[in-house]
This record gives sequence, C-alpha cells and structure tokens, in this order.
Amino acid sequence: NASRCDAHVQDFAAWTTAVADGTVPNYAFIVPNVTDDGHNSNLSVADTWLRGWLAPLLNDSFASSSVFFIVYDESKNSDRGYDGLDGGRVYFAAAGPDVRANFTDPANASSYNLLSTTEWLLGLGSTSHNDSGSAFPPMVSLFPPVAPPTFSLSGTVTFRDNGSAVEGARVNLTPDGSTELTPANGSFRFQVPNGTYRLTANTSGFPDQTVPVTI
Repeated sequence: NASRCDAHVQDFAAWTTAVADGTVPNYAFIVPNVTDDGHNSNLSVADTWLRGWLAPLLNDSFASSSVFFIVYDESKNSDRGYDGLDGGRVYFAAAGPDVRANFTDPANASSYNLLSTTEWLLGLGSTSHNDSGSAFPPMVSLFPPVAPPTFSLSGTVTFRDNGSAVEGARVNLTPDGSTELTPANGSFRFQVPNGTYRLTANTSGFPDQTVPVTI
C-alpha cells in the first residue's frame, strides 16, 4: 500500500542521512537508476557510482558488522536463465570486513542462495518458498570459519593432607594436549572451547590424580 511504500521505499538521500545519523536498518536493498547501474550508460559510469559511496563505507565503524552484496539483475548475453532467456549468469560480489579476501567460489549460486544467505546472516528462518537450506544453502563459503568461543578452566593443585599448594606439579589436559607447570601458589589455567576433558596432576613422589571436567 501507499503508506508502506512511503515509509520504506526512499531515495538515495535517505540512505546517506541514515549513514550519517547511525540509523542504518538491519537490511537495506539499494537499486540504482538506469544510468548509475550501467544499463543506459557504461561500466565506467556504474563503477564510479558504486565506488563513490561504497568505498568510504567499508572503513566506516558501522561496516564492522556489515556485508554488502553487489549483484546485477541480468547480463548481456551469457547463459540462459531460469526463464529460458539469455543473461542468466550475472556478476556478484560480497564486500565487508568479515568476507574472505580474494576468494572466488567455484560453486554455482542463484538469487535463491542469496536469499537464504541473507536470512542466515540476519538469523531469520526460511519462508519455505525458494529459500530451502537444502535446495539453496546459504553461501557460508564467502566467510572465514568462525572459531568457537573459549572458556577459562582454572584451579589449584593442593596436598590432600594439609591443603597447601603444590609447586611444580604438572597439570595435563586431555584430549586437548595442553600442559602447565604450577607456580608457588599451585594454580593453573587453560583457555578451551566447551567440551569434556580430563585434568591430570602429577608431581614427584605422589600418584597421579585425574578428574573429569565438563564445560
């Protein structure tokens, strides 16, 4: 309806204002006019337009958690698209601080994959209409693998009979493989992802002591 269009379909000046004010929405769909998109001009004009507003934003603070997808709606004459007409293979690029640099994905992808990728990044579910994760999976290869969060696992090795700290005890963490030698206060600390581990402390003259730990 007209009121919804007035609220959500705006000119490019509104985008510039939102960037300046820090009110950029979680999702924005930017469509250039037929001159700036190169349709009625040429590639140089399109490149100048895109570079003019996008390049500065890649170094802006709000872009630290953003990704820009640049895609054309059609090409000139390469490959038949879903409608059987030429122009089905189009240029696509992703830009942002969390995008894999200088990476080209050899796998075929479609606008449906772009849709599921957008939903994945925004934490949205599938609409069950041409965005199935199995048929059109998100393009996760565009982004480097995210390391799992780690947690601090710490403790103190003490003598059972009097509770005093054991200096020089070797504490082994399996299956992680990390090891530490306790200082005078008997303390140790490991930084590990969640999981189940075994802590084994050994020192000269005493049997090894092992305890299971789950984080």
